[in-house]
Amino acid sequence: DAMSASAIAAKKGAPILLTNGKTSTHAKKSGVEYYVIGGNSVVDKSIADKYNAEVLAGKDRYATNKEVINEFYSGSDKVYIANGDKLVDALTASPLAKKDGIVLINEKSDKSILKGKNTVQVGGMDFKIEFEK
Repeated sequence: DAMSASAIAAKKGAPILLTNGKTSTHAKKSGVEYYVIGGNSVVDKSIADKYNAEVLAGKDRYATNKEVINEFYSGSDKVYIANGDKLVDALTASPLAKKDGIVLINEKSDKSILKGKNTVQVGGMDFKIEFEK
């Protein structure tokens, strides 16, 4: 989920506050907009409550990533794509993808978000990408 947030953090010059999923020791700052990236299975609801954060989550990392793309990059006609099973490519491409977003994919993930988008592949894919599925 941090990989889904990495490009938007680069775009906004904002930190990603990592937690153990149950608590956070970071103080809430006034005038700051907070987001929790990840569902209740990985981030306890109390963290979202503490920061009055909007939650962006899906059933897995790919669905969560789709929520992030829809929230922050819905108007972009270009996206970077990276293998969601090998997250190092997504991490290293985050500064490059800050304007357009980075979509995590794997062989079985829903790729409908790529339809009609110009894509830039980052890193290797050990599967064929079918954009229309």
